[in-house]
Amino acid sequence: MLDPRLTWSTDHRIGWMIHILGIILWIGGLLYLTRLMLFHSKNATTDETHALMVRLEKRLFFVAVTPGLILALTGGIWCLLAYNMPSLKMGWFHAKLFIAVVFIAIQYVCMNNIFALEKGPPGRQIPMVFWLHHLLSLLLLLVLILIRFRPF
Repeated sequence: MLDPRLTWSTDHRIGWMIHILGIILWIGGLLYLTRLMLFHSKNATTDETHALMVRLEKRLFFVAVTPGLILALTGGIWCLLAYNMPSLKMGWFHAKLFIAVVFIAIQYVCMNNIFALEKGPPGRQIPMVFWLHHLLSLLLLLVLILIRFRPF
């Protein structure tokens, strides 16, 4: 017989689906946004291309990335409340929450970079974007390792 603490209620499943959908939109959007900003800073030399790239970046940020963050947070909180929050006592979960805060900080930096690219002249370089993309990839991998192996 299954341990009743390990069975998932319908509320938990719905929260989990919302959380996963939000993570896919949020982190996937951030990864794509950083590559788009890198391409923009290196290749947008005309005013037309510059305006198009800014419009694409803003649309991606406000239509996919920010709603993805809201869905991820809503689904995560829903899961915690539906499952009586046993994860809050585990060290790996604290590390995961810290990485989520770093993801939010990266999103804030990306938002500032979008507005800096919009105000700046075409061809403006933002060197941090390259490193943000790789930092996002490494943090995502670290979160997946934490979730799978729960080392502490």
